[in-house]
Amino acid sequence: MLDLKKYKVIEPEQKPKKEDKPIVPGVQNRLLLSDATFVGAKKNPTLFAWCEAMSMLAKNLYNASLFRIRQIFFGWDKAPEKRSEHEKTVFAEIDKLHVEFPDMKVKKVISYKHLEKLMRVTKNPDFFAGLPMQTAQAVVKDAISDFKN
Repeated sequence: MLDLKKYKVIEPEQKPKKEDKPIVPGVQNRLLLSDATFVGAKKNPTLFAWCEAMSMLAKNLYNASLFRIRQIFFGWDKAPEKRSEHEKTVFAEIDKLHVEFPDMKVKKVISYKHLEKLMRVTKNPDFFAGLPMQTAQAVVKDAISDFKN
C-alpha cells in the first residue's frame, strides 16, 4: 500500500517551489492534497493502482449493501416459506442482529443504523475488506440514501 506520510502536502494557497521534490514520485508538484484527494493519479502507477483498489472495494461494499436493502424490502411482506434463498439468507442475518441487539427493530426500508450494525454483527467481508472505516460507513449511507430516493 502507498505510504502517504513521506510525501509533502501543498496547501491550496501555496505555490510549489522549484526545490520542492514532487509530492508523489513521477508526478509534478501541481497536485493538491486539501482533502486527501489526489489529482493526476494516472501519471503514477502505484497511486493509480491504490485508487483503483479502493474504488473496487467501495463498489463491492455498495453492491453488498444494496443487495441486503433490496432483499429486505422485497421479502418483507412475503411469508417466510415463500421467500427466495437470498431473502432467507438476509433474514437469517437479521435474526443474528436481533440476538446481538434485541431492542433493534428493522423496518421494511432498513435504516443506516440498522444496516451498519447488521454488517458488523455478521462480520461482512465487504464491510471489513480494507477500506478506512469512515469510508465504509459513508458507502453504506450512500446505498441507503440512493435506495430511498
